[in-house]
Amino acid sequence: MKQNTILVLFFVRLIYALIANIMIAVFLYLCGIHKDFLTSLIFSQCVGISVYLSVWALALFCKDIRADWGWFQGITGSAIGATFGTIAGFLLTDTGLNIHQIVYSEKFYLLAGIGIWFGLMATYFFLSQDKIFFAQEALHLKQIHILENEKNLIELQLNALQAQIEPHFLFNTLSNILSLIETNPQRSHAMLERFTLYLRGSLDATRENTIQLAEEVKNVAAYLDVIKFRMGDRLKINIDIPDELHQTEIPPMLILNLVENSIKHGLEPKIEGGTIKVMAEKNNASIIITIEDTGIGIQGNNDKTGIGLSNTRERLALFSHNDASMTIEQNQPQGTRVTISLPLDLHHG
Repeated sequence: MKQNTILVLFFVRLIYALIANIMIAVFLYLCGIHKDFLTSLIFSQCVGISVYLSVWALALFCKDIRADWGWFQGITGSAIGATFGTIAGFLLTDTGLNIHQIVYSEKFYLLAGIGIWFGLMATYFFLSQDKIFFAQEALHLKQIHILENEKNLIELQLNALQAQIEPHFLFNTLSNILSLIETNPQRSHAMLERFTLYLRGSLDATRENTIQLAEEVKNVAAYLDVIKFRMGDRLKINIDIPDELHQTEIPPMLILNLVENSIKHGLEPKIEGGTIKVMAEKNNASIIITIEDTGIGIQGNNDKTGIGLSNTRERLALFSHNDASMTIEQNQPQGTRVTISLPLDLHHG
């Protein structure tokens, strides 16, 4: 148990003991054992505090501050504490007595016996309370352990989802760069620069739990530039992100996966190509991100979800505790629109 917890437990129980001592003093006074209440109070506090400290000292000596102290500390501590506490009570209330006279008086054994009896009752009470206390602490530690495991699991899931860079895109891009090296070195060099920027941004993103919207859009722009090298005039790009939202934290590769999905399943299969739009706006306490394309659309696409959309659904649920939403609908006059509503104050991990 932590030292702070032991100190808190010690002082809380000491307060209980002091209150119990006052009740015992009332009992001794009402029974006529002492002629005045002050004497009863002095005896009860001396015996009670002595018993309490003796039990704790034995527990510390045995290095076993636990609910299962056993009765050894309770019985031994009560006997030692009641003996010394009763002697202290006599010395404080009757200065004319010496220790020899005290220990051979009948009243000493009566008061010591009462002290032991109440000490054992207090021991039983505190041991019962300790069992509850330590059971609750064990439950709390178990809950913390479960939460840590859940957090680690979520991080592993996110890392796996974020690491899925489309291999088809990588191989095609490298193939295009190789084919352009001899025929158009300047174009191949420009394509390689944008491809390197895309890879660097994507790999950096996989190491983070969140990314600023401006950085995510930068990675998206690099990806679309590489695609435009391949598609040429078939691809038109429109990115509209307000400056006020640039520092907004979002899940990494969130937009990138959706854009990849639009290109792969919407625009590339369409002979004449089309336009892709990436937009964001603030709506109260949420940010609305929209990815539109004029590709073949949902009706013409046999794979309506793709890796990008399924990953996005899982990651949004993990990051926002199901506070985010995503809708997929037919774009007008053609294509697909994906809209994400994400809390500005994102709860993740």
